[in-house]
Amino acid sequence: MNKVKFNQRSLAETLTLLCQFKGAPYIKNGSVVAQSRLAKDAKLSQSVISKLLSGFAASTRPENVDKLAKFFSVTPAQVRGEQPIEGIDEAPEDLTAFVERLSRLTEEQRADVMALCELLESKNEKKNRLTTP
Repeated sequence: MNKVKFNQRSLAETLTLLCQFKGAPYIKNGSVVAQSRLAKDAKLSQSVISKLLSGFAASTRPENVDKLAKFFSVTPAQVRGEQPIEGIDEAPEDLTAFVERLSRLTEEQRADVMALCELLESKNEKKNRLTTP
């Protein structure tokens, strides 16, 4: 399985990726649409989130980056796109594609996917119990 090579990116690109990785309720069709919800959750104003997503440099004040880092449980350097983010940049290509596709689903569809994952895990556990001496 190939790994995705890390390339530095803008804060706006990183913020979008973090939202995609986090999933609902911030993403729809691959774009951050719930800016006010993200702003509230990250303890920032909606205008700051909007400016960050549009690449407006004045909003990259350290305190804004720190709040985003804390909210997404990453470092400020990762938010700025200077360092790779575990689970995003170091994921196998097929997992990255899966997460991207998952982010485009509705909340109900994501719940269905999770239920399917649980069913498959349960089947694997049963199979392992039957084959373990």
